[in-house]
Amino acid sequence: MDRSDSTKPIPPTLAATPNPPLSQPITVTIPPLSLADSESITSHLTTLINAVYTTTEAGIFGPTYARTSPSEVRKFLLASELALACFPSSSHKSQPTPAPSYIIGVIRIAAHPPIGDFGLFAVDPIYQGSGVGGKLIHFAEKTCKERGMEKMQCELLVPVGWEHPFKRRLQTWYERMGYAVVRREEFRKDFYELAGHLVTEAELAIFEKKLV
Repeated sequence: MDRSDSTKPIPPTLAATPNPPLSQPITVTIPPLSLADSESITSHLTTLINAVYTTTEAGIFGPTYARTSPSEVRKFLLASELALACFPSSSHKSQPTPAPSYIIGVIRIAAHPPIGDFGLFAVDPIYQGSGVGGKLIHFAEKTCKERGMEKMQCELLVPVGWEHPFKRRLQTWYERMGYAVVRREEFRKDFYELAGHLVTEAELAIFEKKLV
């Protein structure tokens, strides 16, 4: 695979310009376990995550790759590892489960003492650049700090030999939030089962941020 290939497909410049502020506030919470039994919710989250990753990882993975599945989303909901960004008006006493269309963002939160980490991070493109992503990450950091974690970690998949516009902007955004790259790992070595979906060489940039 030619790493110096200058004809790599350039993905859309997603959220290069901030969108207008949200017309109403959002809430970020870890939902009740019962949400895992809602097929409409797991389907919506799977579609949201896969659609976002298909766009933001264009040129890195081929068309056969899917970031997640309904069964994996359900597993994470049952483990209370997913936090959701929703419009408050989506929940009512008579309807405690939010309507899928009111869920506009998701993030996975995990703890590996003394380090917490976030991943499976996706925001509906309509609301990217409106502060939703920042709220999700701040919630993840707050949750991990309350659980006694000393550091926060995240991974960013980046191509080797060429610059991915969206990944470059995302790295800059992480750095503004206090994250710094502490090491890089070969993606093919750590995730060999996904290597067949790659259309370019890639590596994982591991970011960390101190919480205490």
